[in-house]
Amino acid sequence: MQLFELFIFLIIFKTTICTDCQESVGINENCKCSKCLPGLICSPDDICVIDKGTCESQKWEEPRGLWTPCCDKDTGDYCPRQCKGEYRTGRCFCYNSKGSRIFGSAWWKDAANMTCACSRKREELKNSRPDLSIHCTENGNYDELQCDNGLCWCVVPETGKLVEKVYPESMMKLLPCYNETKVGSQYLRQCESKKISRAEILDKLKKHGRPFAHIDDAFCDGDGSYGVYKLSKKVVFCTWKDSSRLDNYQSTTANILSMNCNCARDMRIYQENKMSLLLSCEGNGNYEKLQTSNGYPFCVDDDGYATTPLGPFGETCDCNRRNCSLS
Repeated sequence: MQLFELFIFLIIFKTTICTDCQESVGINENCKCSKCLPGLICSPDDICVIDKGTCESQKWEEPRGLWTPCCDKDTGDYCPRQCKGEYRTGRCFCYNSKGSRIFGSAWWKDAANMTCACSRKREELKNSRPDLSIHCTENGNYDELQCDNGLCWCVVPETGKLVEKVYPESMMKLLPCYNETKVGSQYLRQCESKKISRAEILDKLKKHGRPFAHIDDAFCDGDGSYGVYKLSKKVVFCTWKDSSRLDNYQSTTANILSMNCNCARDMRIYQENKMSLLLSCEGNGNYEKLQTSNGYPFCVDDDGYATTPLGPFGETCDCNRRNCSLS
């Protein structure tokens, strides 16, 4: 009888303490028996706090940025395509699920069919398949013709879904998606060929007792073109798709992990589209965080888009805190 009474007591007690529970609660609210809203996490003290670094967290941060990222409704992760600026002149970029920019971009007005599916797939496989030869288009979608491990096939650009039977690479010209003008006689592009040749040579040297031989590496982008920078001894230079240097944007190899060359490359992109980029670049080719417009300061992100309103004339901003207000 005592066990039964204890059981009834626990049920009544649990019901009593949870009568004020809600399905979901907001920031700084009690989450002992409720779920925190997206972008928040229940702390050890049973209080909802910002789940920093997540896509949904940005709507809770103060001060709020000018750009609100697109978040997946089901997972809460970053959407593959993130668009910034205004529709007519803005741009869309491919992002991984954690919010880091990856290969692929397009003008917003041209991005209706941009899925970034290929860029996401390459990002997923880059560590396990360094020899991966899947080709993306400039906007992060799949190139229609794909070859890998000696086999070739045609795909739907937006999804990568197979639409033709698979052929040996030696017979890729028989595929309906093969374009001689675009592809030529060889599937691999110059940067990829150089990178693969380097790997093969290093492997042979290693087998012959020379594991530390040096051969300049080739950094390739998702479409097979040359990546945003190249190394020469202890210097890193920003480069265009054909490996040519972009002005004198450079840094030392010690700073390579913080170097994205976005500003240096955008200068060329805007120029080719007969547009002017009215922002300043750092010496390493990144965007300067602090910019000015007719004497009014503002901050920008790594993609060159404003994160703050204009500050007071002649003043400065604390871009780390997204603050351009008078102190």
